[in-house]
Amino acid sequence: MYDVIIRFRYREIDPLGGSSEHYVDWNQTDQNVSVTPQEVVFRFVKNDFFSIVGAYVPDKPGYTRRIDSLNNNLRSVEYIIVEGSEDLQTYYQLHLPTTGVVQELPTFTTVQNGLGLFTSRIVKTLHFTPNRVTQAAFDTSQYTKTKNFQFN
Repeated sequence: MYDVIIRFRYREIDPLGGSSEHYVDWNQTDQNVSVTPQEVVFRFVKNDFFSIVGAYVPDKPGYTRRIDSLNNNLRSVEYIIVEGSEDLQTYYQLHLPTTGVVQELPTFTTVQNGLGLFTSRIVKTLHFTPNRVTQAAFDTSQYTKTKNFQFN
């Protein structure tokens, strides 16, 4: 079971010079995953990224947004990769909403002489800064050109 969240961080500066940090999470779905024995590949379209950022960052006249001066030297793009065990995937699949007449959930346990789920997952994070081409696209994308992102 795999999940990827792409977190985009930015600093918002109001007209009086006050600033606050914000982020937008873009949750990748299982339909973007292809799994082979050697690797897991998530595919996404860059234009979709700009669409998500544009949808969640409000237009605020007079405000500027920066990604090059975040607190604690954070980078603006963070990939959060979560991998869960096969038992965890089975548990989630069994507990999806039912569409049939039977509403009782099946019992699933990995605990001997009891009920419960003893499993694991791993979380890995990777940090990036958008390259110059991506930075320039914030000014030209139909979704983000009104958001006033500025770069050095």
